[in-house]
Amino acid sequence: TAKVFIDHPNFIPPATPGMEITGFVLEKNSLLGPFFGQLTTFYDKPNVGDHYFGRNIRQLLIKDVKQSQETLQSQLNGIHDALHKIVFNLLKPHETRDKMLDWIGWAVQGNKYRARMRDDMLHSSTEGFMSNLCVVLLKLCEPFTSKPGKENLINPKFVITDNDIVKQFISDTKLQASEKEAKEWYQKQR
Repeated sequence: TAKVFIDHPNFIPPATPGMEITGFVLEKNSLLGPFFGQLTTFYDKPNVGDHYFGRNIRQLLIKDVKQSQETLQSQLNGIHDALHKIVFNLLKPHETRDKMLDWIGWAVQGNKYRARMRDDMLHSSTEGFMSNLCVVLLKLCEPFTSKPGKENLINPKFVITDNDIVKQFISDTKLQASEKEAKEWYQKQR
């Protein structure tokens, strides 16, 4: 079933001539996009606050506000766990891993304009999408970040693979090297 899901033509929306796959397009048109973008508590969903806190939050007792916050956090944790489980189950089998990594790569690449001072929301995903994506990516890192001695699970040469998405980030992944030093190092590694 994971293979059928990943092979759907809109798992990663097809790029049309003259139109790149932006964060906005990925969120609205990919199969996973709405799950990451719609299940959120960010400001683009103002009715969430009204639902949990009511319109007259100033009249609520502190214990009522705290209880609402805990309920909201509990439900958000459940959403994050479910999204993590979906992504993890698509990353685990070899036959679906590459396509899921491509989706993650497009999510990052499609939101490159978020680094600007004024982001164009017609190019980028919503705050909720990005927040959910970041939480899921952090959860995916837990096995090798929370236990000492698991560093060998990380492939340090992943950033120099022939993956098309990874190649787009070569200029962004120099860490502490100049562009010239990075190019020389990449050439030696191939």
